[in-house]
Amino acid sequence: AVPTAEDLSTPEAAAPSAPAVDTISKRTLEQLQAEADNGSTEAQYRLGLVYTYGLEDERDADAARHWFELAANKGHAEAQFQMGYLYTQGLGVRQDYAAAKRWFEKSANQGYAPAQYNMSLLCNRDQESQTAQNWLELAAKHGVPPAQYDMAAQYAQKQDYQTARNWLEKAANQGYAPAQYDMGAMYARGQGVPQSFETAISWWEKAAAQNNTPALFSLGVVYAQGLGVPQDIETARTLLEQACARGERGACAAAKELPAR
Repeated sequence: AVPTAEDLSTPEAAAPSAPAVDTISKRTLEQLQAEADNGSTEAQYRLGLVYTYGLEDERDADAARHWFELAANKGHAEAQFQMGYLYTQGLGVRQDYAAAKRWFEKSANQGYAPAQYNMSLLCNRDQESQTAQNWLELAAKHGVPPAQYDMAAQYAQKQDYQTARNWLEKAANQGYAPAQYDMGAMYARGQGVPQSFETAISWWEKAAAQNNTPALFSLGVVYAQGLGVPQDIETARTLLEQACARGERGACAAAKELPAR
């Protein structure tokens, strides 16, 4: 399957400085522009971020590509990552996964972990399984939560739940909601850990706070049945309805089975 924006490490996640650019002052923008025009690689990269994440009237995919490309051609790893992402999404350029892969590889070879993860996805897409695995392991060791989550899935398939739990916990502790949900599921099932609905609920609550649909559904079920918490039908109803609204059909059915108000 072709990786989507939901699969790939995104610029938003990979560029911690990006969210701040929506409040950048006009004076700072003018200074950045002057520094970029004078050849500052970092300013060129930052200007690319402004045109990608700035206020709506500042966003310009063509300008973002121009400045990212200048910085990327001078070896700026994060700009190279951004160029790869632009090509996967067709932003300011024609969508081109081969070009994306070339840019991600440049960035990944400099040790930029989100690019290493995206290389694993694109190598899998191209059926380069061993190369994909090598990039995945590097990205996981360098702390990319989706890579750690994928490593956990591999070990779970081998029924090595202890190693799976170790990788899941690394991702979950970084706030990665799918891993938080799966940590809860492991405790609910007692896979590789002592069974504990209380601990499961703690993880599911973290994931549900990020609107993770399976976590909302699971919390609804435990409140409906009183597993690890006092039974609370109205809380269960609220959680199940939230999961239902997010497309979880099982939650829709479960909500209908609750006693009427």
